[in-house]
Amino acid sequence: MSQARYSIIPTAVLEDDRVTAQQLRILATLGSFMGKDNEGFPSQSKIAERAKCSRQTVNKALRCLADFGYIQVIGRTRGGLKRALRYRVILDVNLSDIEAESPMFPDVKKGDIDVKEVDNDVNPEGDNDVNPMELTAKEDTQEKKPTPKRVSPKKVSEEILSLLPKAKARMAPRDSLPKVVKTILNQTDEQTLLSAVKACYSDPKHTAEDGQYAPSIYSWLKNGVWKNWVGEAKQNSTLTEEDWAAAFRIYVEGGGWPITAFSPAPHEAGCTAPAKMLRHAAKLLAGSPAEKDILKNLEIGEAA
Repeated sequence: MSQARYSIIPTAVLEDDRVTAQQLRILATLGSFMGKDNEGFPSQSKIAERAKCSRQTVNKALRCLADFGYIQVIGRTRGGLKRALRYRVILDVNLSDIEAESPMFPDVKKGDIDVKEVDNDVNPEGDNDVNPMELTAKEDTQEKKPTPKRVSPKKVSEEILSLLPKAKARMAPRDSLPKVVKTILNQTDEQTLLSAVKACYSDPKHTAEDGQYAPSIYSWLKNGVWKNWVGEAKQNSTLTEEDWAAAFRIYVEGGGWPITAFSPAPHEAGCTAPAKMLRHAAKLLAGSPAEKDILKNLEIGEAA
């Protein structure tokens, strides 16, 4: 008989069709180990014993629940292996972010989501069904298109996290987020996605009270809600002079370029920053590798 008298889990999971009955039971079991900070230290064997299933089933369920955004696995690396220290049950999952079916993976059965299978889903449908003879004929009559630049899903995920309220960024499933971003980048470009994230998470209703009313980033991306903010991002794409100045301060101090959703960095081709700020940045960075590229942007008139 379990000594726990109650279990704490998010009510959103009860309406999430992705979650199987077995996963729900394991989440409830995990919730029975939680303390006042919604964190617990049970081993997978202990969870399996209380949930009356195998440890392998627990391991797979915990991976899925982490991907769905209901738990966070907190661990450390020892001897080259990542060992879980504790689990945190995430309670503020927004019900409006959950849809009956996931538009990202409509053919995946509930409970069968595997990290390796999702990660291998790289090529869009039909990419391997090209007739070589047809391809040769097209090359003779059409101009070759340049190969699109590869974008790192991990890097884009890090930029997305930098746009979130701190509380939401801490709770984001960092291991599984790049997989969702990778799928989205098969549909759209990096700048469009980052602009949508910026528009949503800078909205006053989502920044209030440390962002506690902002949606969960994993569900927001995976369920395709980000598409609703693309139009909003285009309307709000104009930055004020104060916005540019703040971005340049961070850039000159070596903190990166925080507004990639609106413009490439000052040393990158296509930068649309005000010319007077580029000149000032070039002076401050005199002698650095970036100075030459910034001045080149000014010479070819790419700056606004």
